[in-house]
Amino acid sequence: RGAIFAKQSQTFVACVWTVRLFYIVQLFFLPAIFEDWVEWRQVTVLEPLWPVFWVEAVGISVSVDFIVALFAIGLFGAAAFPQLRSFRVLAFAGLLLYSAFKNSFGKIGHSTHAWIYVSFVLMFLPSIRRDGSSGARMFRQKYLSVILGAQAMVLMLYSLSGFWKVWAAIMQTSRGELSALSVDGFSYLIANRLLQNNVESLFGPFLIQHSWVGAVSFLAAIYVELFAVLALFRHPLHRWWGLGLIGLHLGSELILSVGFSKNILLLGILLVSSPFQPATSDVKGVLRLLPGAGLLYPRGRPATSAQLT
Repeated sequence: RGAIFAKQSQTFVACVWTVRLFYIVQLFFLPAIFEDWVEWRQVTVLEPLWPVFWVEAVGISVSVDFIVALFAIGLFGAAAFPQLRSFRVLAFAGLLLYSAFKNSFGKIGHSTHAWIYVSFVLMFLPSIRRDGSSGARMFRQKYLSVILGAQAMVLMLYSLSGFWKVWAAIMQTSRGELSALSVDGFSYLIANRLLQNNVESLFGPFLIQHSWVGAVSFLAAIYVELFAVLALFRHPLHRWWGLGLIGLHLGSELILSVGFSKNILLLGILLVSSPFQPATSDVKGVLRLLPGAGLLYPRGRPATSAQLT
C-alpha cells in the first residue's frame, strides 16, 4: 500500500501541473481573440445563441468588451493561480461566452467545444491549501478524480463520434447504400467534401484513386474514435491513444482540409502528457491492452507489468 499511496502523491503533483498547463496554453488563443475583438465591435446584426441572448439588449460593442475582458482575466488568473476556483469559473464563463458569440453568425464551429467541456469539469476541482500542500489522501483522490473526469469528457466525445459513424454505416449498408463499410465509401466522402467546400487537399486525390487505402485508413480512424473512452481505464494507453487521435486530426487536415488544431493541443495536455500513465511500459504490454487484442492474446496468460500499473 505504501507504494500505491506514494504514487498517488506523485500523480497529484502531475495533475496540478496539468491544470496550470491547460490554462497557459489557452493564452495562446488570445491574439486571435483580440483580432475578433476589433471586428466584433463593428457588428450591428447577429443571431445570438442562448449564452449571449442578452448582447443586443446591452449593446453589442459593450458586450464584446465585457466578454473578451472576462475571458482574458479568467485565463491569466487561472494560469497564475490554478488552485483558486474563482479564476477557473471566470475562465469557463469567458470561454463559453466567447465561443457562443463567435458562433452567433449563422454557422456553428466546433473548435472550442472540447475546451469548454473540460473548463466546466475543472471548475469542480477542490481548492488546494494556501501553502500548496496536498492535504489528506482523500483530498488528493478527489482532485485526481476530477482530472480523470476531464479526460473522460474528451474521450467520450470521440467515442460518440465513432459510434454514430458505425451506426450510420450499418443503416446505410442495410439499405444497400454506400457506407464506411464499402471499399469506395471513404473515396466518395472525400470527393464530396472537397467539392462541397471548394478546397484541395494533399492526400485526398490519392485516396480517391486508391480506394482500398482510404477504406483501411477510415476503418482505423473509426476504431481509434469508437474505443477512445475505453482507453481511459487503461492508463498505459493514454499516451498512445492521444497520439492516435492527434494523427486522426492531422489526417483530416491532409485528406479533407478540415483542421482541429485546438483539439490537438488539448489531447497533448490531457492524454499524451497524462499524469496517470506509467513512467515506462513495454510495447507488448501496450498491444495486449488494445481493445480486441484478446483475440490475439487469449485469457490465462500472465499479465505484464504495464497491465498491472
